[in-house]
Amino acid sequence: MNKEYQTLDEQLLDTKPSLATRAKNGFENYLIDTSAKVGCYIIPMATLEASLGLSLGQIARNRAISALTDFFVAKSYLKILDKVRTSVHKPEGGYLMDTLTMIAVYSPPYAAILAYNGADGDQIISGLIKGALVAAATARIFTKYALKPWRKKWGYHTKAQFVSEPKAMIEINSTST
Repeated sequence: MNKEYQTLDEQLLDTKPSLATRAKNGFENYLIDTSAKVGCYIIPMATLEASLGLSLGQIARNRAISALTDFFVAKSYLKILDKVRTSVHKPEGGYLMDTLTMIAVYSPPYAAILAYNGADGDQIISGLIKGALVAAATARIFTKYALKPWRKKWGYHTKAQFVSEPKAMIEINSTST
């Protein structure tokens, strides 16, 4: 029995994908966002760490731990960024917004990573300052020119895809003619 819908909203509310589908989509999004962040920042951050006088071993450990940390922090950063953008009604963001959000989210874990890998106090402070400069130079570029195409390439699931399935659109179109 096909149910007729008067509006798209009615149908979208009635056609939720399964919990397994939503979990799969969420995990895929998680991997897409994390891989974009890790891939884009490995070289600039390793260069920054070399400029701090860290040894090759410390840099390698920092990058490995950062990649693991990004598995948790990258998605949090992007969710916070999306919330900030939504709260100021700028879905595409802006330079200052993207930069300040990145600095706020990444500075504490980065300081901890540097300290854990043997950086002294001066290196940590210098690393945070230089990290803020890297963020200032790259945050907007990352979100607009790296993350957005990366999400498109790998099939990032939008919120609408967590709520509706394509078959719903066919029913609406057939009832509206």
